Amino acid sequence: MFGLNRLNIGPRLGWMLAIQFLVLVAIGAAGMYAINQSSETIGRLALKVERVVDTQRLLTLIEKQLMDTLYKVNIGALTWEDGRKAIDQFEPNFEQGYDRLLNDLITRGNDKDLADVENARTFLGESLAEVDVLFDTQDRGFLEEFLLNDADFLILPMVQFLRVEADKAKSASDAELAASIQEARLSLTIAGGILAFGLVLAVGLGFAVSRSILRPVARISEVVGAVAKGDTNARTGIKAGDEIGRLGKAFDTLLDERMAALAETEREAEQLNDSVIALLRAVSTLSERDLTRTFGQIMAHRVDYADLYFQYSRSEAWSLDEGIVKSGSFNIDQ
Repeated sequence: MFGLNRLNIGPRLGWMLAIQFLVLVAIGAAGMYAINQSSETIGRLALKVERVVDTQRLLTLIEKQLMDTLYKVNIGALTWEDGRKAIDQFEPNFEQGYDRLLNDLITRGNDKDLADVENARTFLGESLAEVDVLFDTQDRGFLEEFLLNDADFLILPMVQFLRVEADKAKSASDAELAASIQEARLSLTIAGGILAFGLVLAVGLGFAVSRSILRPVARISEVVGAVAKGDTNARTGIKAGDEIGRLGKAFDTLLDERMAALAETEREAEQLNDSVIALLRAVSTLSERDLTRTFGQIMAHRVDYADLYFQYSRSEAWSLDEGIVKSGSFNIDQ
């Protein structure tokens, strides 16, 4: 079990909790990384989209608010006063959008585009100056001539630049979107992989630790039941170095000692049984003739019956006892 049984139960559980905590930290870090990457990607994408929107707004101001106003005034669909108001609103709106575009170009460090937009802005400024003069004179003939001859030359460079810039911004936005999707997928894959690995590690470690504790306990319980049923050869066989392993080894040692003591007791009991059987056999060899002769001798010598009989019995018993002592079961006093 990966060396878990070498650790005590307390440190084992501590390591399990520490590893699970680290897994949770890793999962949280992966989640935060994915969120941070997504946030940065969304920020970059927002800048690209804002660049597209600013460029399109400038185009709309020139094409709709400036040019449409000039054409409507030229055909009489709009009065000179209303046209003046529209032109006056166009200039601050355009300047605000142009400043953002200029700052973006400066940030990107694109000197060529920066020179092109400044050149286009110069031409647009000249066209706006002529428009102011035309609105002051309120001469539709001059306005028509301006629209036919000068408007494209003065205004078209800015329109063309903005269209090119809008295409670039849209392409950059699409590329950023694709990169964002790719980064999001990668982040989710990494986070998912860490999550899956963490869950597998946590579950596997928990299973291994629980098994390293429950299996030895179940084995000890099994051996206790077997011994209770009379199986004296049952042993736990646990080799672990933890508390349960030491308990199993102590239990096996106790069983070995008890079995050895029981075997010694049975051997001594068997020896005692053999001695008793030998004694009974020796006693049975006394025949009636021996007893008659003995009693005759007792009566012929007028010896105390009880004393002689005691001496004879003691002699026989001493012979039997000597045999028992030689076998090692009892000592001479017994």
